[in-house]
Amino acid sequence: MNRLDEFYGLVETLKAIINMLKDVFSDKNGLKVQSQRLQQLATLKALERGDKDANTDAEMKSDNSEDAADGIFPDYLPILQEFEDMIVWKQHKGKKIPEPRWGVDPEFDDTNKRVEAIHQKMQDYLKDVQKDTGCDKARLFTS
Repeated sequence: MNRLDEFYGLVETLKAIINMLKDVFSDKNGLKVQSQRLQQLATLKALERGDKDANTDAEMKSDNSEDAADGIFPDYLPILQEFEDMIVWKQHKGKKIPEPRWGVDPEFDDTNKRVEAIHQKMQDYLKDVQKDTGCDKARLFTS
């Protein structure tokens, strides 16, 4: 297993654990946790981010719920979602490869446009060769 596969597996596992915690200890299950320690384990702590809005939200939550226990484990779900919004996992030779989504990295987008243009020129050239030689079996070899 290569490191990208390992990373992908860890991200998926982390998301599953966070969702499982939220499902098990949500109010919809009617579970009343009496133990403060268990409540801390079951409550995810909002991450403190550099932006002002995230800190304001976290402060408001703590002000409104004085009786609630502070969570121990950080809630990585927003960061994982942001990460997923920025990349696409593509399959290449049986391996998952992360690639930036269109619009995230202008240089990557420009390079992809140029590669596609070259690929189209090669396909056009192949059609010309097939037409000129009358051999429909002529093919391009790429790695």
